Amino acid sequence: MGLEAWDYLKSRIKELDLEIGSAGSLRVHRTKANCLRACDYAVPGPVLLVYPGGFWYHSVTPEVVEEILQKHILGGIPVAEYLVAQDTLSAPDPEGHG
Repeated sequence: MGLEAWDYLKSRIKELDLEIGSAGSLRVHRTKANCLRACDYAVPGPVLLVYPGGFWYHSVTPEVVEEILQKHILGGIPVAEYLVAQDTLSAPDPEGHG
């Protein structure tokens, strides 16, 4: 995610009382990564992922961060306009199948 959007996300998570250790029940964990290889698939960056559910958002700016926070995180409705893909993570099969 671009630095401007990242800084905005950090400040809004704090302002909305979504940080780890805050009083509310909803928590947002955030992690910054240099590359998610989305550009290999022509996904315009910066990219933001939301789990659970594996929602991949493209073209993330501070304004898009706000929309995702309000509609998806707080409202439970993904923002279709910026959604690239949805893919859940699943635990590896200990037997090596699938």
